[in-house]
Amino acid sequence: MPAIMNIINKYIRVLFGLPLLSPYFLCGAAMSADFSNMVVTPETKIDSPKTWGKRVVQCSEIIKRDPIVLLATGQSLIANMNGDFKWNREIDSSVYEQWAGVCYEASAPLYGASSTRQSFISYLSDYISRGTGRPVLINMAAINGMPIRSFLDGEPGDILSMQIQAMHKIGVMPDIILWEQGQSDRATLPDLYRAQFTKLLEKFRSASPKAPVFVPVDTMSSWIPDARLQITQRGLTNFQDVYQGPNIDLIKYRYDGSHFDQKGIELQAGMWFQVLSTHFGWGQITR
Repeated sequence: MPAIMNIINKYIRVLFGLPLLSPYFLCGAAMSADFSNMVVTPETKIDSPKTWGKRVVQCSEIIKRDPIVLLATGQSLIANMNGDFKWNREIDSSVYEQWAGVCYEASAPLYGASSTRQSFISYLSDYISRGTGRPVLINMAAINGMPIRSFLDGEPGDILSMQIQAMHKIGVMPDIILWEQGQSDRATLPDLYRAQFTKLLEKFRSASPKAPVFVPVDTMSSWIPDARLQITQRGLTNFQDVYQGPNIDLIKYRYDGSHFDQKGIELQAGMWFQVLSTHFGWGQITR
């Protein structure tokens, strides 16, 4: 009976956005710098109307318009832990988000990610929509303080699996997968990280067999990058259909030496858009 209750309690926390009680949340996403242990969902009802007042849009109406579907996962630098606290910040172009099989007009903070600031994914999706003329549908599974293994067997992994299942339920697969994570694995040996990434890649392939996966260099914590982890992240491009993202460690606009201020988050989005637009040929003139 206790085991059954633990399982029930676990899924209640995942489904309804209650604080995740994993000990990793206590240490923070970029070592000791993070402070939030909450995943934003419609049920969270924190002190922002934008966590429960987002406008619902029929997923089928978005799908008719051939959206670019984006799966964004990792820890604090892809979650809602950057930029300022302007919760009413909305995106003007056709950018939407999906959580638990329901689609919404996108606004900060994004559902499926921890904390209550912003994620660069909002800005990146706006750039993509404007650059391609297509809507973008965001799917977040980004939680601060999480080592890669927790996306395999822990509650972050459950949230990622839920989002994948929800995408399939509404009839879409990700066109692009972003994996921005690393600070919690600065002490992890490269061979172990690669082995765990191999398993994570299997989960990504269950979402979409051929969607390109982009991995940036992102190791900075308290102003200190990690050279070994940088090499590990660059080496992940040896996996099939895995590509190098931007070097996020180059961004110096950080409010605590780890997380980005408003300038930093906008620069992060711009660097990502440059990589993706080059890869996909967005905006290129054909003769």
